[in-house]
Amino acid sequence: MCIYRLHLNAACVQLDRSLANAEFIWVKFSVSGVGAYLCCCYHPPRPTYNSHDLLNILCGHVEKILDKDFDFVIIISGDLNKLNCSVLESDYGLCQLVQQNTRGLAILDKFFN
Repeated sequence: MCIYRLHLNAACVQLDRSLANAEFIWVKFSVSGVGAYLCCCYHPPRPTYNSHDLLNILCGHVEKILDKDFDFVIIISGDLNKLNCSVLESDYGLCQLVQQNTRGLAILDKFFN
């Protein structure tokens, strides 16, 4: 996952909780007056951390954003094929936009908003 910043007023954001060896970054930006938070995340096939812990942290981050900037767009994207992200859809109303396989028979690259 790559973030390329061009003509955006963007900044990296620390959202309190982190997880050793987990790879994710949150960026806050606005486009045409619409505020957004983007999380780029890589979840490897065999992580050294508990997958459930990563999901709990991401959910905690979403809750914090909703408390602070409830009208901002939230995007979570990345290689998350081994992470059960259904809670992002059921509890926070995020929608998985990628509907076709991105590699072989799997959807490796997920995009929730």
